[in-house]
Order: sequence, then C-alpha cells, then structure tokens
Amino acid sequence: MKRQLILTLFLLFFTLSLGVLCENGSRRIANRFQSDMLSVARSLADENTDAALKSAENIYADWQEKSRLVQLWVNHADIDHVTESLLDLRAALIAKDFSSALSAYARCVENFGHLHHRDAFTLRNLL
Repeated sequence: MKRQLILTLFLLFFTLSLGVLCENGSRRIANRFQSDMLSVARSLADENTDAALKSAENIYADWQEKSRLVQLWVNHADIDHVTESLLDLRAALIAKDFSSALSAYARCVENFGHLHHRDAFTLRNLL
C-alpha cells in the first residue's frame, strides 16, 4: 500500500512537472517568434516589402525547424495555423499586396500568441 502511494505521488509530480516544462517551452518559443515578427512590422511600417519578405522568409525557415520539436506537445492544428499564416504573409509580400500583408502579419502574431494556451497550467487544461 505504501509503495503504491509513493509511486502514485511520484507519477503525479512527474506529470505536473512535465506539464509546466511544456508550457514554459511553448511560451518561450511563442515569445521569441513574436519578437522576431517585429522586424517584419518595422519593414511594413516603412512600406519596404522586400525587407519584410526577407525577414518573413527567415522566420519561416526558423519555424520549420522549431515546429518539429514543438509538435511533440503542441496541438497539430495550432502548428498548422502558424505555418499557414506565415505562408499567407509570404505570398502577400511577394505579390506586394500591402493590405493582405498587414492582415497576414496580424494573424501570424495572433497564432504565435496562441501556441502556449493549450499548454497553460490551468485547471481547465488539467481536467
């Protein structure tokens, strides 16, 4: 009986610790990419679509690499939303469609912001 209690407490502690680590990892990655998106925002503010495209392509390449790791614990649909919004941003910048680029930029920032919500250490997510 005592052994089962110890094992149960250990597994509970391990599970909760893993949840906290995943949430922190998601938040750190999301914050980093949101910060990286500021270079796109600066270029869009200057109406320099070429510089914005270069920044967006660098962010997309980084995202392709990081998403392999993130997909281990983040919902696949959330990863797809980020990828799709980055591709939309890239397409709008290639077409030099400024209003579509602004809209896609906003979706990118929003989607990066949502990455960690499903991993948030809240009672709703635990149940």
